Amino acid sequence: MPDNFSNDIRDLRHFLSTAVKANARTLRPLIFDDGKFHYPEEAYNLYKLLFPSKVDSFLNDKNIENLIIIPDGKMATVPFEVFLTEEYKKVEDNKKFSELPYLLNKYNISYNYSATLFNNKKSKELSVNDLIAFAPVFNDEKTSGTTKTTRSILSLSKDKTKTRSFLFDGRYVNPLPGTEVEVDSIFNLYKKNGKKAMIKTHLHANENFVKSGELVKYKIIHFATHGFVNEEKPKFSGILFSQDTTVNTDNIYLEYSSKQQNEGILYQSEIYNLEFNAELVVLSACETGLGKITKSEGVIGLTRALLYAGSKNIIVSLWQVSDDGTKELMIKFYENLLKNEKEKFSIHLRKAKNVLIKDGKYAHPYFWSPFILIGE
Repeated sequence: MPDNFSNDIRDLRHFLSTAVKANARTLRPLIFDDGKFHYPEEAYNLYKLLFPSKVDSFLNDKNIENLIIIPDGKMATVPFEVFLTEEYKKVEDNKKFSELPYLLNKYNISYNYSATLFNNKKSKELSVNDLIAFAPVFNDEKTSGTTKTTRSILSLSKDKTKTRSFLFDGRYVNPLPGTEVEVDSIFNLYKKNGKKAMIKTHLHANENFVKSGELVKYKIIHFATHGFVNEEKPKFSGILFSQDTTVNTDNIYLEYSSKQQNEGILYQSEIYNLEFNAELVVLSACETGLGKITKSEGVIGLTRALLYAGSKNIIVSLWQVSDDGTKELMIKFYENLLKNEKEKFSIHLRKAKNVLIKDGKYAHPYFWSPFILIGE
């Protein structure tokens, strides 16, 4: 690879993950060029480098429809779907992200971080229930108040935009109203199709239930919440559930309620002890596809723990995602899935992304590209 390849990947990721975040509430008009990084040019150059003409011709000649990518090193931090397969020269109309020739337009794409993991998946019988979805929402004091332990972890974040990162404001986890709409909509879709589904919201979306052993009964497990990653110590990466706390009499700090056995964070190290039997686990949260990058085994993070626990496929994110944009993407994904459950998950995810791109409001890759499929 060229000497500057690592920097190019870094710059692409920075452009994709921050182009909207700083303006998530106002959504100013977006441009390809932020003064330092010209997206169409760089995305096309990276495509030519990673898909040289011989590879590109082979894929086209064989009518390949599905790509399984095992990225190496920092390449695991960007979605290949955002590469451009053609040079884009419409400089005069440079605000229409919906018109770009994304690699997504050509292939159904899934990922795996390790050939070893890909070849050693356990085969199990299907679970008896179709779906369970969690959304703590964090929109009231009871579910969003934090204990000292949780507060010490969440205080690392200074971000106040409407993303599904481990957002924290004083003693409370920031609310995610879009998650409740998301899981309610998904549940209604399943109910309409005669499927066995359950949703857990607010206090019912708690860590105790996740650890109860009940999740082994579900084909699809969906978590719509805050997530966070510790790249240096992956075992401390986690997913947030309802905090179930009470304010003590002097109102100085929050402590565990008498009924709560866990602090409301499901750590990566704890996931290894769980047993799933899921065809798909969806982490509709921030940065859940990241982790410590190793030379031999790829990304060490939440995805590896979920695969170990028995998940066959996982949808995760690569940066701090928009609450509203994610809600739209996930609803479209499940609409597609229920129309044809025999198709690959990568097809349903691709179709959902295409809807967001064509609709225009969420056409910027910041919204649709962070979610990738691990598996298949």
